Amino acid sequence: MAFKRLALGSFLGLLFLFSSAWAAPDTSRVLVVKLDDTINPVSAQFLTQEIERAQGNYDLIVIELNTPGGGDRSMRKIIQEISLSEIPVAVYVYPPGSRAASAGTFITYAAHFACMAPGTNIGAAHPVTMGEEPDNVSMEKITNDAVSLIVSLAEKNNRNKVWAEKAVRESASLSAEEALEEKVINSIAQDLSQMLNQLDGQRLNVNGKEVVLNLKNPEIVTEEPGIWYRFLSAIADPNIAYILLVIGLYALIAEFFHPTVVAGVVGAICLIVAFFALETLSINIAGLLLILVSIILFILEIKTPSFGILGAGGIVAFVLGSLLLFAPAGLRPSISTGLSVWLVAGFTGLSAAFFFLVIAAAIRARTRPKVPMGLEALPGKSGVASSDLSPFGTVFVDGSYWRAKAASGLIKKGDRIKVIGLEEMELIVEKEE
Repeated sequence: MAFKRLALGSFLGLLFLFSSAWAAPDTSRVLVVKLDDTINPVSAQFLTQEIERAQGNYDLIVIELNTPGGGDRSMRKIIQEISLSEIPVAVYVYPPGSRAASAGTFITYAAHFACMAPGTNIGAAHPVTMGEEPDNVSMEKITNDAVSLIVSLAEKNNRNKVWAEKAVRESASLSAEEALEEKVINSIAQDLSQMLNQLDGQRLNVNGKEVVLNLKNPEIVTEEPGIWYRFLSAIADPNIAYILLVIGLYALIAEFFHPTVVAGVVGAICLIVAFFALETLSINIAGLLLILVSIILFILEIKTPSFGILGAGGIVAFVLGSLLLFAPAGLRPSISTGLSVWLVAGFTGLSAAFFFLVIAAAIRARTRPKVPMGLEALPGKSGVASSDLSPFGTVFVDGSYWRAKAASGLIKKGDRIKVIGLEEMELIVEKEE
């Protein structure tokens, strides 16, 4: 009897536990990654690392996006990571006033679910080049390549591919309401909570598998770039990296000719940070070598003045190197990543002005009449005998005492004398009438 009561109690206890577990709602985990920056190598690395970290640990990744666009290579890296993800990736253009422009449009199309907040916009995805403008054939190839990518993303995620092509070819842009009407995005939400409610129960095709989202009581974890990533993102800008490179090189030149601790330290720090930034960017080694050659030519111009020949060569090498620095191949600048022509012109003008001043000073020094120094400046000057000269003694000339020899006769101490010549390290003097 006691055994039956124990068995019954155990059964009821287990039933209670199972019923409690069955009734308890499943807790899903959502990773929110904030990206409020241009699409560059640093932001791409941050985003791809977060997507990789979320695999197997979260049920959904939300990219909270606000970007004016960015580099083609970085954009494709993010798209590849989204496409390979085993869990759904949603893009949410937020907060109001944000945009998913240029490269941001491609990333939104790559997401398994796309949502925008009211007051945001998407589009203007036509490829843009910096620096030298490519010819019509090259530009058409670049545009067609971009169109093929965004159309394939639209087909994969069942979105409007006609407008996608229009966004690339004609830089078309849409508001959030228009994007929803054109089936460019899946929904509009006032905030993240509303978007997650809309996603709850959705069936999404993720990497060839159907995933049903259960977002009743989500645990939300938010990640955004820290100070270190923000610093790296700032110096990853081609213009900042270029400024650091040029300042570093010029500071080392100043340290070489006029040693100071400050110039050397500033130059070393700027160069280290510049090379670190250049490592994250797509640079042309030929451009970097031309800039280094220009610096060598400038140094040679200062050391052995060639009246402008070496300096002019240095300026030409500096301009060519600057324009080619961020061109990945050939003579064409890279798409969506480049150097400000005005910045190059400014540094070129400063370099030319500085080195032409140096050249002008060298020319003036070479054409200036030679000024006698030391003993060579004394013949013809008058002085006083500070001792008897018979014939050797000392004289006081031009504010200093000198060993002297009388040309003829005895010269007594206190007599006025005149320097008439030099003999090794001695003055030849005579009594002044």
